[in-house]
Amino acid sequence: MTAVDLEWSAALPAIGLDELNTFAERLIRVDRKYLVRADDIPEIIASVPGLSVLDVAGARSTQYVSTYFDTPDFESYHRAGRCRRRRYKVRTRRYESGDEFLEVKWKDGRGMTHKVRRPWCSSEPAEEAHSFISQVLAGAGVPCRVKELRPSLRTSYRRSTVLMAEENARATIDFNLVCESPTGHVILDRFAIIESKAGARLTSLDRQLHRHGHRALKMSKYGVGMAATVPGLPPEKWSRTLRLLIGSKNS
Repeated sequence: MTAVDLEWSAALPAIGLDELNTFAERLIRVDRKYLVRADDIPEIIASVPGLSVLDVAGARSTQYVSTYFDTPDFESYHRAGRCRRRRYKVRTRRYESGDEFLEVKWKDGRGMTHKVRRPWCSSEPAEEAHSFISQVLAGAGVPCRVKELRPSLRTSYRRSTVLMAEENARATIDFNLVCESPTGHVILDRFAIIESKAGARLTSLDRQLHRHGHRALKMSKYGVGMAATVPGLPPEKWSRTLRLLIGSKNS
């Protein structure tokens, strides 16, 4: 996306991060993800009343860089791709501000997404990170071979965040996605990824996306990025999404 493509955000009222988290921190939530052509974003956003956009020091989008960790046999990838009830994701995330966090996400038996994070520094001993990950996942009842985790994928993209205050819900809009693994890299910039983060009920943004012909699909930056950059890795449940983004690599 270019700066012109972000003109839609200039028309929305601004909110700060504290206000966003007051209304919709949503560390426990239902995530619904949509692939939308970049050119369609302004029309869709304009059709949703009452939106506001996160503004940090005058910027309405920010760069995210995430490093994902997995076992040598890609346990995290395959558990998610085969829809195992108890699955996890471990990553570090660095923000444009320079802040960096270690994050652990998992799905519970009801399909709800949980996330716990803490500040992280790349120079900290691995044992400290392992202890944190083990404690979080053991408490959630999710098995993980923590000591075998290693960097498996790096993603970078820009993100804008919108708030639906009356619904206590938020949504993110990610664009210019780049995925890099030790065996390859791919640029996925034809589409934006819209992800609503709410409760069990559809938000007004979800409903407008449906009216514009979009349906939630199985989308994971980690899943798609791994499938696109690791030769021979089966695309699992992300095969349709992969075809939409770049064409099936296994066809």
